Amino acid sequence: VIMAGKPTVPASSEAFHHIQVANNLLGGGISGRLAQTLRIQKGYTYGAYSYLRNASYQAPFMASSQVRTNVTLESLEIFKDLIGNCKATFGKENLTVNKKMLIKSNVRKYETLDQQLGMLDKMSRFNLPNDYVKREQDYVINASVKDIHKTITAHMDEQQMIYMVVGDAKSQLGRIKDLGYVEPILLDVDGNKI
Repeated sequence: VIMAGKPTVPASSEAFHHIQVANNLLGGGISGRLAQTLRIQKGYTYGAYSYLRNASYQAPFMASSQVRTNVTLESLEIFKDLIGNCKATFGKENLTVNKKMLIKSNVRKYETLDQQLGMLDKMSRFNLPNDYVKREQDYVINASVKDIHKTITAHMDEQQMIYMVVGDAKSQLGRIKDLGYVEPILLDVDGNKI
């Protein structure tokens, strides 16, 4: 299991939606770069995603996957590369594709009564304005590459992320050290330092 993440902003913040838009291309679904690389190209996993959790506190931005043990380091290198180069590789063409995907997905986002109740619940829990859905849609339509780059820099900086790996330390710990980060901290199943 690989997880990488950092705190961002509460779900009540306008920036929360901006992060979701910037993240969509990276790991918002099976068409995201993480899943396409780790699952489709490499065959290391069934799925790999990045996402934000709805929270009233600083919501964590997370990227995660479950990979085969023998490709732990290779998978970590892909996480590091894709997240670290997200801004540099996010151009105008990517923005156009991302906007189309998000706009099309919004068409069916509030069709059912359950979805509409979910929207009202979200408005209530995070004190969102009555027109928050329209504001979010307007942001998607009007966002520029510069806007996306600004969001990635502020909230998705790979160098600020904490990595957690759950797996076979005997066969993988030495390899993980090759990633070039600080010395890994080993924990037992109860979270105590070993």
